[in-house]
Amino acid sequence: GYELCRSLPESQDHFPVYWGWWRLSRNFTEMGKRADELLSRAQSHKDDALLLQAHHCQWASHFNRGDFEGSLRHVEEGLALYEQADYRSHATLYGNHDAKVCGLAERLLVYWLMGRPEEAMGIEQEARAWAQTLGHAGTWMHYMEASMIHRLYRRDAEEVLRVAEDMVSFADQQGLTDHRAKALIFGGWAHARLGNPSKGLSEMREGLERQKIIGTSEEFPVFYDMFAEVLALNGRIDEALEEVTAAQAEFERMGLRIWLPEL
Repeated sequence: GYELCRSLPESQDHFPVYWGWWRLSRNFTEMGKRADELLSRAQSHKDDALLLQAHHCQWASHFNRGDFEGSLRHVEEGLALYEQADYRSHATLYGNHDAKVCGLAERLLVYWLMGRPEEAMGIEQEARAWAQTLGHAGTWMHYMEASMIHRLYRRDAEEVLRVAEDMVSFADQQGLTDHRAKALIFGGWAHARLGNPSKGLSEMREGLERQKIIGTSEEFPVFYDMFAEVLALNGRIDEALEEVTAAQAEFERMGLRIWLPEL
């Protein structure tokens, strides 16, 4: 699709294709370069709708590199544009989720990681409220996923399990296999933390195997961090160490820095 668009006269209608080209970058160094190209294209068009989605790419790319200030800067610029017009329809064109909910979710995780837990909790509620107004399945799942990661960081296993179970149910209704696999991973961690490590390990293995087939890779470092913890809770220390060591090397190679401190 990208090559086809490049062979035609430049058009704003190509931008969703370029956004998908960014989303499927082969590694996270390349993803950053593609995000920069999308921002340059949007600036050349002087189009706020394209700029919004270029910032959408940028805040994710900076986050994946561990650049919290850069991520927040692009969230601020993108959300300022979002408030100037009605961009709710973008959820069907760009990543199957709403840009405002995504920006709030990114801010939520950055605030927690920067040691701003009270503000993070407030942003989670703001993201939830906006997602509920949209009635868009992919956006709702995007919010739930961010909420699960946030509660994982807070070590709130009961809330992680509650959200994961809701997510599995909703994913089954909507046929969203990617999100169902993620929910199994988080639910497995929660079961293990709440006293059922064997059930947790079984669910995590199932979720990871499905996610390897259907999912993108940016969250796999935190998945393997959780997996190692659950293996340890099952007394499988050597296997846990092997998984973490292999995961760390792989994500260093890919340029995915955000979760490397956890590993």
